[in-house]
Amino acid sequence: MRRPIRVMLVVAILIDVAYWTIWFTDRPVLASGTTDAYYQFENAFPLADAWLGLACLLALIALIDRRPGWTCSTA
Repeated sequence: MRRPIRVMLVVAILIDVAYWTIWFTDRPVLASGTTDAYYQFENAFPLADAWLGLACLLALIALIDRRPGWTCSTA
């Protein structure tokens, strides 16, 4: 069951990086509007998406590492 999760994490990271790379290099490819409000709205998300990418990366590392001690206990 780990393999599909690893694949989904890698895909999420790649989509996140690809989206923001395109957004900052060739904005008209992705933009569905051209108003300043639309650009301000979209520019509010890079930090949140970077956090998402970091969380996915750390989850991927944890899945690959498989060291004991990465379990959650409900004591």
